[in-house]
Amino acid sequence: MSDNCLVAATDHLRARMVQLSGTDRIASDFDLYILCGLGLHIAHALAVRQEHSFPQIVKTRLKETLAITTLTKLRACSEAPIAVMPAPCQPRKYATDFEALPPGESRRIATVFTEACRQLAAAHHALFIPQPKETLAVNWCSTKMKFARRRRHGQGSAEDRFHTTGEYGAIVMRRALRFLPLSDSGIAFGLNSAITEAKCLAADSSPRNGLVSSPGRAGPTVETD
Repeated sequence: MSDNCLVAATDHLRARMVQLSGTDRIASDFDLYILCGLGLHIAHALAVRQEHSFPQIVKTRLKETLAITTLTKLRACSEAPIAVMPAPCQPRKYATDFEALPPGESRRIATVFTEACRQLAAAHHALFIPQPKETLAVNWCSTKMKFARRRRHGQGSAEDRFHTTGEYGAIVMRRALRFLPLSDSGIAFGLNSAITEAKCLAADSSPRNGLVSSPGRAGPTVETD
């Protein structure tokens, strides 16, 4: 924290934030914030599914993610609405792991993960918005492979194991719009513009990042991992 703002703690994060949002800090006077990804990943639950006190261990692991630590800091300096959304479990490795589970086990993992996220968000007066059902595979845990983003030419492997497509981003933004209190038309304009931008990115083959500013002061976008 510095001057009532969240600031990047490392040179790498500072450079990434400047590239995506034009600033290395997040102000505390935005009308709303959306935290998406930032380590809030169902793989945390998959890794400890056989442990005793499974739900509590999952909650403890998720509490240490960048998503929840950022939420804690944001809530300390702002009373604005905050939505928290999980990272998409996209890589083929995870999809294969979930498919190999006994019947009903992947659903149990998803239920425990979702409840832990809800509790952690509620503890900071924030709203947890689960991954949209239409993006989930039949195991209820991994993301449909059609949303896997392809790496650009010259970026190595053809499969991006960490990010999804603009189409997925547009679906997520629509879901956020349905749940968040949008009392200012400027906020709604900004988020709807972000949806349009996500669709454009999905069809655009150029290696760029998109960011849409909102006249209603919706919080800046931070890339998810």
